[in-house]
Amino acid sequence: MHIDRAEVGKRLTEKGATLPCYRCGKNNFTILSGVSKLVLHSDITQEPDGSEPSVPVVSVVCQNCGAVTSHALGSLGLKPE
Repeated sequence: MHIDRAEVGKRLTEKGATLPCYRCGKNNFTILSGVSKLVLHSDITQEPDGSEPSVPVVSVVCQNCGAVTSHALGSLGLKPE
């Protein structure tokens, strides 16, 4: 799935996600162009086998300190089909 970073920025703004960085207080961010998946494990003692459910997320990085925040694509109305 291709991520439209401008659309992600628009959706974050619509949701009120416009506060400065929680670590350094600066307000310069970069939306990464790729998607990550947070894998949900039901048993932490077992190795993942690829069948676990996951949450697709987009990452936003503070340009000053490098703090990374993840935003679920589904909550932004951008969940892949």
